[in-house]
Amino acid sequence: MPNFKNVKPFPVPIAFRNPIQKEQARLPQKNKWIEARMNAGMITMFDPVDIPPSAVQLGKNVRFRFDRVSRRAGFRLFDIAKPNAFPVITLGFHKKNNNNTFFLRFTSTTIFYVAGGAWVPVAPIGLVLAGTDTDRFQVVTALDRLVFTNNGVDVIQEIDFTLNQYKPLGNAPQARFITGFANRIVAANIGGLTPNSAMVQWSGDGNLDEWDPLVDESAGFNPLVESPADLGDAITGIFGFTNVMIILREQSIWLATKQPIAQAPFNFFTIFPGVGCDAPDSVVVTVNGLTWLDRRTGMVWTFTPGESPQPIGTPISRDLLAAVTDVKQIFASYDSIRNEYTVCIPLTGSNIVRAWIYNFQTQAWAFDEYEGISFVDNIEFASAITTIDSLPGTIDQLTGTIDELSPTSEIITTRMLGRFDGEILIEDINAVTDPVFDTGNGIFETELISKSFTLPTDDVYISEVRIDYKPIIAGTLKLYHSKDGGETFNTNPKSFVVTSAQVGKAQILRFVKQIKVRQFAWRLTATDGQFEILGYEVHNYFAGESKR
Repeated sequence: MPNFKNVKPFPVPIAFRNPIQKEQARLPQKNKWIEARMNAGMITMFDPVDIPPSAVQLGKNVRFRFDRVSRRAGFRLFDIAKPNAFPVITLGFHKKNNNNTFFLRFTSTTIFYVAGGAWVPVAPIGLVLAGTDTDRFQVVTALDRLVFTNNGVDVIQEIDFTLNQYKPLGNAPQARFITGFANRIVAANIGGLTPNSAMVQWSGDGNLDEWDPLVDESAGFNPLVESPADLGDAITGIFGFTNVMIILREQSIWLATKQPIAQAPFNFFTIFPGVGCDAPDSVVVTVNGLTWLDRRTGMVWTFTPGESPQPIGTPISRDLLAAVTDVKQIFASYDSIRNEYTVCIPLTGSNIVRAWIYNFQTQAWAFDEYEGISFVDNIEFASAITTIDSLPGTIDQLTGTIDELSPTSEIITTRMLGRFDGEILIEDINAVTDPVFDTGNGIFETELISKSFTLPTDDVYISEVRIDYKPIIAGTLKLYHSKDGGETFNTNPKSFVVTSAQVGKAQILRFVKQIKVRQFAWRLTATDGQFEILGYEVHNYFAGESKR
């Protein structure tokens, strides 16, 4: 016997339909017009109409990771009160061969490190550091010693953690940049009485204190000059890897390889003229190479030895350098766990710093806005610190010994911010606000603006927007719509309150309204909570059949 269970009825012709069927046929028909994952990040180089549906024209205080977009985490204050109110211009981490670790805080004239739940000052042997707040430190660990320079203002220094003092590194020169390579400290852009921005100088082989080749023939120097023009091509960074050293200059990239000659241990040569870096503090070591911002070319570059420099800042090139007035104020960091590069640009006329973030895995850009920060980095940090003030109850209620109070320190990579008032902030995945300082109440706004959708004909209406999301922490989301492609938005958004019962469960945010518009965009904001957005849909209506 035939099975008619799954057989669909033949559509009834309009002429033979009853009045109700005829009226339904004339009603607008709902269609899924756009469906997209949100994983392409922020794009400003094109008109908002021309960017793909998976991209946004604005992504503020968000992260594009693992094929989804989420609200950035907030921050909390560092566990130990600040030792002074000077701007924090560098944070560093040093691990010795005996596994002792030191977390360091640098200001222009002071150095402290954490020990026993307190800040320990590092005093000078001789002159106090003479740098300013724009003279950032470069810190290098070589042969179990910590060596640093403060932009060439003072001679290269080292820290003695036994005496808690810093002092000049032997007879080392003033140098803006240093690195460890080939059993030596190598310096570049040498200062002093006869400064030479094209000079590279190095210590003796295994002898970090001796820089005079007349005393140790394995020490030496070499000007990177192949033509007269090279004298004006200042070195802006030097970085040692296992078998090669990269030298960045304002208008070129050089390499150095090892060679078995004591008096000439390095072979220097140009590999890419025309591509360089004029923002030295934007350079960081990333996977297998370097990433930096160059104002002269208006681009963010990434470079791996053996390959050509690759521009990665193209999607945001229109907005990236709009606020740059002084390249000395630009600073950067790299998160090796999430594979993200961050370059920070202070906004003119305010204390806001815009931190542009690029994820190498998703190749997506977004930006954060921070208030009053002077430094950002992802620091290796011994996380388990227990202080007396953080203990609950009373001393009499404690059991065991004092040594057992704090567990073995776990060294993890942690995102930290230094502030102009001396505070240090630590990223906290459970925080939905930042500590309160200058203005406001610590609340930061997350904002997403979709691409601009141009409807093809006048008889098409926007009917619904659906956003798939997963709440992580309870909060409120607000959805706006625009009739001009994102230039302006309605002032009465639809609010969606996420309760604790909904946390961890996939949700659909639905905005249903019939909107006749030529160019449409939606905007999602949040000032609390935490969530992940997986994708979205835009539905529309086509006008129904006309009466005849």
